[in-house]
Amino acid sequence: MKKLLFFLLVLALSSSVGETVDFKSGTVVLSGDTLALAVDLNNPFDPTINQLTRFVFTSKGKDRTVQLRVFTVSGELVQEWPEQTASQDVVYTQDWDGKNFAGDIVARGMYLVNLKDSAEPRGVTRRLAVIKQP
Repeated sequence: MKKLLFFLLVLALSSSVGETVDFKSGTVVLSGDTLALAVDLNNPFDPTINQLTRFVFTSKGKDRTVQLRVFTVSGELVQEWPEQTASQDVVYTQDWDGKNFAGDIVARGMYLVNLKDSAEPRGVTRRLAVIKQP
């Protein structure tokens, strides 16, 4: 696996002359190094003909509490599944029928599938296309 190294520059400013600012250095782990997410089945998919799509995800390195969510590209949450504990290196799947919270089939277009560790500010996101037969 290819690893990327990033450096973060922290600039601390103080309004008082002679005041010191302490900070601790540490390692920043990117979400892609801790979680894996793929759209494994039917991308694009057509929910109007009863197609499903399948998300496959894994927690790398340790057990994590994760949540899987689907958003429109404008950021509207259309579906989510309850938080669950993802054991280290176990492969999980979740099927989606293309329906929103109200049980209606979502509009045709691009969607974002996000897997987030509850202890991290960001997650891993993948694109998904919903199509409909004319």
